[in-house]
Amino acid sequence: MSGSFIIKKALDGSVLSADDIAQLFSAPLFSSEAAEIQAASRQLSERLSDGLAEVHAQIGVNIGPCPKNCAFCSFAACNSIFTERIELAVDEVIARVQGFERDGANAIYLMATAGYPLSRFLDYGREVRRAISPATILIANIEDLAKHDAVRLKNAGFNGIYHALRLGEGKDNAIQPERRLATFRHAREA
Repeated sequence: MSGSFIIKKALDGSVLSADDIAQLFSAPLFSSEAAEIQAASRQLSERLSDGLAEVHAQIGVNIGPCPKNCAFCSFAACNSIFTERIELAVDEVIARVQGFERDGANAIYLMATAGYPLSRFLDYGREVRRAISPATILIANIEDLAKHDAVRLKNAGFNGIYHALRLGEGKDNAIQPERRLATFRHAREA
C-alpha cells in the first residue's frame, strides 16, 4: 500500500494497521513523503483539537543536585551542574506562574527534585492553585509516589502528574521501572 493511500486512509478516519504505521515510519526523514506525512499529521491534529493548542509552562520550586542521577538531566547530582540547593519563595513561584498564564499558558507544571519534602511541595501546590484560573491544568512533576500521596496531590488541587518510563530506566538513573509503573497506577487510581 502506498504512503499516500495510508495518509488518505488516516485522514478519512480509518484505523491504521501496524503494517500501515510501520510503512509511514519507514519514509526517509527528508523526503517528500515525510513532508506529506507531517502535513497530514498537522491537519488531523488541528481537526481533532478544533484548532486549539495546549501551552505548557514549568517552574521548579527548588534547584539542586537530584539523587536519582538521570544521566540526561542537568539536575542529576552525578552531572555536577547544580551543586548547591536553592528553594524559590512561594511568592516568586506564584508571580512566575501568573506571568505564564498571562502569556497564554493553560497548563502549569510544578516541579521538585527527588527527595524534596512532599508536604512542602503540597503547600506550594495549594498556593499556586489558589493563584491561577480554575481552568488552568496543574501538573506535579515530582518523584515516584505511593497511592495515598497521589490522593494528597489531587486534594491539593493538582490535575495530574508528569512521569514517563524511559528506555534505560534503572540503568541510566536510580529509578526502578517497577516503582515508576506503580506510580502510574497510583495516579490513575487517585
